[in-house]
Amino acid sequence: MKKITKYVAVFALLLVTAVSTVSAYNYKFSFDMNTGLFHGSVDSTYAYKVTANENPVLKINHIESGATVKFYVVNSDGERRTNVITKKSTYSGAFSNHTTSKGYKYKLRAQTDSGNFYNRYNVTGGWNIDSY
Repeated sequence: MKKITKYVAVFALLLVTAVSTVSAYNYKFSFDMNTGLFHGSVDSTYAYKVTANENPVLKINHIESGATVKFYVVNSDGERRTNVITKKSTYSGAFSNHTTSKGYKYKLRAQTDSGNFYNRYNVTGGWNIDSY
């Protein structure tokens, strides 16, 4: 009887772990951008927010040469509307502290934070203004 209880407990723990690590984000918009010279920023195309309560999400597939790149969402006036996610390699997750609103357009901004001042770095991945 103790063996069965032990197996059930282990199975339940594995199930809880598996469910909590599943990511069902929809990275609707892909990007393949080259950061600007002199650590300048580059923007994706616009995306319209269709929900009120969903966080923007980001998936980074590649950052050239391991440069540190800052990612954040801006509105049509260029004002930052999320926290900054700073990465050197692959990543998948949601932005926090968003102040985005349904019915408005936003774009993803990438900016190098390290690397040579005179180089441009390629970054690829996907994003969505809504995490559904």
